[in-house]
Amino acid sequence: MMHALRFCVLSALLFSALATPVRAQQTLLRVDGTAPAEWLGLIGFVVVGDVDGDGTEDFVSGSQFGPFPLALPYVRAYSGATGATLWTLVDPCLPCAFAQWIQGGGDVDGDGFRDVLVGASLYDSGSLNYEGAVFIVSGATGLVIRTHLGVGSTGTHRHPPGAIVGDTNGDGYGDYVISDHPASHAIGIGYLHSGIDGQLIRVVATNVSNRPEWVTGMGDVDADGFDDMLVCVTGCGPHVTCAGTVQAYSGRTGQLLYEVFGDALQQGLGLTGTTSAGGDLNGDGVPDFVLAGDVYNSSTNQGRGTVRAYSGVDGSELWTQVGDTPNDRLGRSLTMGEDWNGDGCQDVLAYYTNLVGNIRVLSGHDGATLADFASTPNYLFGDRLHVGIDLDGDGVRDPLTFGKIPIPWPNQLTNNGSILGLKLASGPGAYRQHHGAACPTSTGTLPHMILAQDPGFGQIARFRLRAGAPSNTAVLLLGARIPGGNDMTALGAPGCTLHVDPFAYVPFAIDVDGMCRLDVFVPSVPSLAGLPLEAQWLVGDSQANPGGAVTSTSVSMRLGM
Repeated sequence: MMHALRFCVLSALLFSALATPVRAQQTLLRVDGTAPAEWLGLIGFVVVGDVDGDGTEDFVSGSQFGPFPLALPYVRAYSGATGATLWTLVDPCLPCAFAQWIQGGGDVDGDGFRDVLVGASLYDSGSLNYEGAVFIVSGATGLVIRTHLGVGSTGTHRHPPGAIVGDTNGDGYGDYVISDHPASHAIGIGYLHSGIDGQLIRVVATNVSNRPEWVTGMGDVDADGFDDMLVCVTGCGPHVTCAGTVQAYSGRTGQLLYEVFGDALQQGLGLTGTTSAGGDLNGDGVPDFVLAGDVYNSSTNQGRGTVRAYSGVDGSELWTQVGDTPNDRLGRSLTMGEDWNGDGCQDVLAYYTNLVGNIRVLSGHDGATLADFASTPNYLFGDRLHVGIDLDGDGVRDPLTFGKIPIPWPNQLTNNGSILGLKLASGPGAYRQHHGAACPTSTGTLPHMILAQDPGFGQIARFRLRAGAPSNTAVLLLGARIPGGNDMTALGAPGCTLHVDPFAYVPFAIDVDGMCRLDVFVPSVPSLAGLPLEAQWLVGDSQANPGGAVTSTSVSMRLGM
């Protein structure tokens, strides 16, 4: 841990001495809306995995308006390589405000692909209560896995879709949080549901915000092996004046871990991005998070916007960055990106307007501006950012953003909208990509490989097993990736796939919670920098199948990065 911290600090000092460059981005992917007022991409993005098997991860976006003249809202999966349509789900409940928001974050049904939560805030079951609904949609097929309706007992209930926050109960399935909001109320109730069957696990909080991005998974910040979550509370919605409060909760117990507060009534501190938590900004091996107060209109801030980074350990402030000029609204959309400058810490991408729409790269270590990327005169970046797809195969995840033509108000309402995949990063990146579906243990859990810290030179790579067979033995396999994997049916493990051609293996005892924790120091061998590696757990379970073992998901990484 100290190696990572020291490397982060020294490298940050070096880069802070350099002038901030203003750069032109390269567009790697562009998908345009097909009709006026479609606003394709405005609802955001969810990366779902390599659905079409071409080696590039794919994503879901869509339109809450739909193309005229039919104007049918839809969500759609697109190829990350070509932008081709993979599947489409058209509004199943017109008119119900379908696809006002979409969120993701994990694999609900255990098929190895991340799934999508789609909100329909005006859904009505026929009683004219307009109770609202959230559709849980398969990222692989676009089929509805299940639907949750609002309570509907006291009038209209809205359902901002929440998020898949990770595995909170150790069964290997992604669990999710959704909310109920009574009519005209900025405050609602948040509910945590099991991914495997949709059953209610617990009430998360009774005062959650109605802002579109009000909850997110943050990884395991309390070191108990289970994923935790961030929740915006106190009714700080998109049109409500408040300082803002964000609370961190244990996924396993529901205990409040800590909370952070905005420092001015107009700040509206909160989540403004679907991937604004879960990255390690300070090199301590624990996921951190970033928040924004993008409507800060005090006499000194004047709408410049504020981005603030926090330690995942205890919520202490790491750094604060303020927009340069009035009405910049820095942080209106945030995402944790790659290690843009190669200092060993993940960096942050922040949208800001500056009249036309721009993207700023902030150092994860200290918030310093590393680069600015400007929109073109003929096409503007919109306020949706998501990092998660390696579009060009260079090992660095590239950002997706919403794009629009600069049309004067009110005619800009006729924008088709576009999805833009951009090349911004110039650093080596901390490459990490998960593969495959796990096969179930005898108790029905799905073992997951988790890389808690990348194998950087002079650092500790942290390998974790979650949802294994308790009190058995697991073997960490490390080696080259097997494209497509090897079917293990002939070895007595039907439904299991081996993704690693191992050159090293380490046996390890599984604890009573079904977990393994293995930390490995990575020596510095410059000649091996960038070597691609694959890691997977082989989990002993004599009751699962004749072979006596099942396989976890696997993860790709690069040595020294």
